[in-house]
Amino acid sequence: MIRNVLYHNNHHHMQWYDRNEFMIADDILPIPRELWQWGIINRNGRLKKQPEHIVKLNLMYHGEATVTAAGIQFKDMHYGCDLALREQWFVKARAGKTWRVQVCYDPRSTDEIYLWLDEGHRFETCTLLEREERYMNKRFEEVEDLLEIEKYQGRHQEFNNMLSKIELDAHTKAIVEEAAKKTDEAMKQNQESSNQRIKGTRQHRSNEKMLNREQEAFKLSEQPQVPNIPTNNVVPMRREDSDDGKALSYIPPADKLSKIKAYMIEDGEEE
Repeated sequence: MIRNVLYHNNHHHMQWYDRNEFMIADDILPIPRELWQWGIINRNGRLKKQPEHIVKLNLMYHGEATVTAAGIQFKDMHYGCDLALREQWFVKARAGKTWRVQVCYDPRSTDEIYLWLDEGHRFETCTLLEREERYMNKRFEEVEDLLEIEKYQGRHQEFNNMLSKIELDAHTKAIVEEAAKKTDEAMKQNQESSNQRIKGTRQHRSNEKMLNREQEAFKLSEQPQVPNIPTNNVVPMRREDSDDGKALSYIPPADKLSKIKAYMIEDGEEE
């Protein structure tokens, strides 16, 4: 802190400081020590008074924060303030426009940072968001160490995850290859069984056809010999019981029944 005060008083060049015409004529630089010495000589030692909190503000560490949709990000932590809510900073950042702002902070506490406004004459208090409560009541160095440890653990875990993923992929590949091998063997056996069934079916069909051919085929040479009887001769019918020995005439097929009835009537009358 003392070194910061010495730096500010002896070397800090305040571009924002408005020198009057007498200071410019005397070639006084806007450095606190030179302004002090010039004022003692030319202003009867009358110094400007500033509120204590403004003095403390300008003695703090300075840095840059980024306005994002998630909050005012500073050293991987997120803060919020009333000014940001009133002017809808987070809504604008969500639309894709982010920007940087000047902040002051006390390295001994992460609970608050301060927007550096009007060249250090005004400030806005920014408080740590509720979701960042694990960083509450800590020094900035502690948070930086914590984040570095988490990054290291993350890199180490990523390496372990890669090894586990390689082992998982190898195990999965072995299972897939074994399943593919078993599938090929099963398909091969099934194909062999199908071929055997088809082969057996063909053999059975062949045997059945041969048996049917032997049973159903016409072989005229094996049939018994039948004597040739002329079919054109007509054998006349005779009446053996006729008394007069009268020859019967040929009965045409169409009148055969009526002739038989007539003979029967004749025979009845003769008796």
